[in-house]
This record gives sequence, C-alpha cells and structure tokens, in this order.
Amino acid sequence: MYHHSFLFKIISDDNKIEKVLKDIMPLEDCDYTFETIQTVTADTGKPDLAYIYDCVGKSEFNGRDISCEECVLLINNDNPLLQDKGTVALVSDLWIVSEGYDNEFLQIYFTRLVNRMKNDADARKYGICFDTILNSVPDIAWFKDTVGSHLIVNDSFCDMVGKTKEQVYKQGHCYIWDASKEDEEICLKSDSIIMESRRTNTFEENIKTKDDIRLLKSYKSALIDTDGEIFGTCGIAHDVTELKNMSTELDIVLDSMPYAVLVESVQNIVFNKNKKFDEYFPLFTDIIGKSSDAWKKSLSKKLLVADEIKEIVTLAGDDERVLVFDEEPIMDGSERTIGKMVTLTDITLERSISRRNEYRANTDFLTKLSNRRGLMSFLEEVYGQKNLTLIMLDLDNFKQVNDTYGHDAGDNALVKTAQILKECFSEGFICRLGGDEFLIVVCDKEESQVIRDTKHLLYTMRDEYDRNKEFKGITASAGIVSTVKLDTKEKKISDVLQVVDEMLYKAKYNGKNCCYIYGETN
Repeated sequence: MYHHSFLFKIISDDNKIEKVLKDIMPLEDCDYTFETIQTVTADTGKPDLAYIYDCVGKSEFNGRDISCEECVLLINNDNPLLQDKGTVALVSDLWIVSEGYDNEFLQIYFTRLVNRMKNDADARKYGICFDTILNSVPDIAWFKDTVGSHLIVNDSFCDMVGKTKEQVYKQGHCYIWDASKEDEEICLKSDSIIMESRRTNTFEENIKTKDDIRLLKSYKSALIDTDGEIFGTCGIAHDVTELKNMSTELDIVLDSMPYAVLVESVQNIVFNKNKKFDEYFPLFTDIIGKSSDAWKKSLSKKLLVADEIKEIVTLAGDDERVLVFDEEPIMDGSERTIGKMVTLTDITLERSISRRNEYRANTDFLTKLSNRRGLMSFLEEVYGQKNLTLIMLDLDNFKQVNDTYGHDAGDNALVKTAQILKECFSEGFICRLGGDEFLIVVCDKEESQVIRDTKHLLYTMRDEYDRNKEFKGITASAGIVSTVKLDTKEKKISDVLQVVDEMLYKAKYNGKNCCYIYGETN
C-alpha cells in the first residue's frame, strides 16, 4: 500500500520514552517522527498523529484537549487515574507499566499502536482510492444492499438521475429513477438473478432519466463476503444509446476486456483493437486498416515458447510485462473463417509468483542462502562449463552453543556465519547444506587465490565469534577441491561433492580450524 509518515507527540518532562521508541524498527511502508513536548498542542484534523501522555513522569493528566484519533496514556498500575472513568473514556489506549518505564512493555504497546495506525491509514487511503476511481469513471456505478436500497453511487450516477448522493442514500429504484412499481420489480428481479448466479451478468435496460430515455448496458455482480454470504449487489452501466451499428458495439465489448485484443481479416488486415492493445504496444496505435505483419515481426525476437504456450515480453510504460499470445479463428454463420482474433493475456503477476515460489524452494529459510536444491540446480548449469573450486565448511564446537545457550543462539551463529561467508566470498555461490555445514562454489578463479581467501575466511570467522560471548570457542574447518584436478568427464557432480566432503573430514581429523586441499599434503 502507500507510504505513511506517522508523527508521535510525547507529552513528558524528559525524552526517555522517545529514546526507547526510536530504537524500534518502523513497519514496512512507514516512517516515524517523534517530538517530546511539555504541553498538548492543537492539531485539528491532522491524520497519522498520536499523542503519548506520560503520566509516569508527570504528576497530573490535563485531559484530552486535542483532535486526533490516537491519544495514549502511559500510567503506573497504582495510579488513581485508572479508576477515573472520565479519564479512561478520553483516551484511545492505556499503556500500563508496573514500575517506572518498562522498555519491553513500551515496545509491545508501541508496536500495537503503530499496527493500529497503519491499518487505519491503509483503510483511509483505500477509501480515498476507491472514491476517487469510482467518481473518475464516466459510466454510472452503484452499490446496493440485498433488498435493493442504494448505498454508494458515483458522480455520474447522480448526474444522470438528477439527485444528490444524500438523496439517493438507502433509496430504491422507484424514487431514484422516478419509475413505476413495475419497473422497480424488473430491477429487483435482475438483482435476484445475479445474487442467485453469483457471477457477473449483463443487461440492456431502457431507463428514464431526468432528460430522456436512455439505453444502458449494465454489468451487475453480487457482493460476496469472505464467508460466502451475499451482502448486496453492484453494477456499472454504460450508456449505449448512441451506438448505431455492430462495429461500435464491438468497440465497447473489446474495451471492457481485461486483455489486449486485435481483430484482423483473413488477409491479416487489422479492423479493430482495444485500449489494452494500445497500452502494451504504443508504437502501433494506428494499426487499424494496416497489415498486422509489421507488428508480428516486431515480436519475433521477444517470442518465448514454454510448455506449448507462446509468451511475449513487452513494455507497458516503464514496466516489463509478460503476455500469453493466442490466435483464434472468427467464423460466420456458415462456419467459414472470416478472420481471426488475437488475444494477449497479461500473466506478469503469475510469472512473478512462480519466480517467488522458485526462490523460496531454493532458499534456506534461516540464513537466506541457497539450499541443497538450489545448489544442485546451480551445479547442473555450470558443471563442465567452468572451472570450479568447491569449499565445504563445517563449524567446530557448534553443538556446545546449542547445549549451553539454546537453539536461538545457535540460529544466530548460523546467520552470522552466512553474513561472513557473503562478505568474504561475494562473488561465490554460497549454500547451506544443512545444520552447520556450508558449501561455497567459486567459478574460474585460481585455486591458490581461493585457498588464501579460505584461510582469511577461517581467521575472520574465529575473530568474529570471539567477539560474542555465546559464540566464543566456535571455529571452522574447510575442505577444498578444484575441478581442474579432476577428470570431470568421468566424475559426476555427486563424486565431486564426495571428494570435497572427504577433504572436510580430513580437516576435522587434523585438528579443526584449518583447511585441507585436495591434491596437496597438509
């Protein structure tokens, strides 16, 4: 959603609270500003503002002489103000602490506050977005309850019926359109149809407006709650009174479609397209009446084929979009082909989700490094194509961290290890094999340099671990193998992994905190 800037005014004699709250990481799409003040100020109508009134550091509460949604009272649990119903009613939340300023409780309370403020800000901006786009639509639009009373309408609706939104609110068809009871029953029947079908239905209706009778083409849908209950209907209607022929009608249909459409003759001459086509292909907005060959040639270098599906990668504005390309014949009443319809469906979101799922499937949850599955995929791509040096790494004395300080400390040590690996081998492919075992793959680099880098890595890891009481005593052992020393035509990937695992075992066996290199006497 949109970005929010939250302002927190703390009424206190000192800035102790501000210091604690400033250390809390802001929520996504949010930033915080803090002001510690001595007295309440007037901020009438200002959104995204909260007052935090410190009654721990101040002896009295002067009341809520402010106009903002959020007013918090920070108070000790033995303060008599807690028994004052009038005071409690003035504030939106109470932050009760037992003694002085309890930092952990402050963080919990503050997190709850900002989550509430973010939800309110999101809801407010969603509402503004909804109202703005609804009133920007030139077609009339409405939302009704299950008995046909109008709850929300747009400006175009009001213009057509000649009534204000206040006059329309909770009114039925008869009053709004100055219609007969029979007309209202027809309207209610169409509402019943869409609620029973639970899908969008199309209607053509002659409607008496303030000026004359208009032909409206309406698209009506049921409003279905998350539990499956219908709580009303909505619709959008286009005035098609002036449409004189099928070609104009086709324009409306095509432009209502959520995908790009190109309609061409059997000679490949384009005779219609929709607005979505112009959005995706702005260089061909004048294609009507011309051959589609030039447009199709422009796609030749961008046409991808995956699982028998043709995909086009194109630009819509500054964004790259992925479209599925499909052609279907257009038949006349005698089953003769008179043309074809090209449709281009935007599947950018689906491809993005697919890539995200692939990332999750190949990534270790804790360290954000590649996992074993991701490693095998990488090795299958580069093995035999590049000279590889593999470094298998295992933490020494890691078990004692878990046994002494718990698994959370162990997890922190693994995350720290991942950070060090990425810093020391920024150009390498890094994988967590499992537990406290890691693998680094370096491509096309001299083995001697990799060995120096590995020794530097082991020194860095030992030095970093020694800085932390919980990690003290951890070191690392490493095994190194370079494919230039192996016959990769005879060796499978699994064989190379077995060799580097043997080198790691020798490093462990020879005293730990060292590296063992395949082909060398250590």
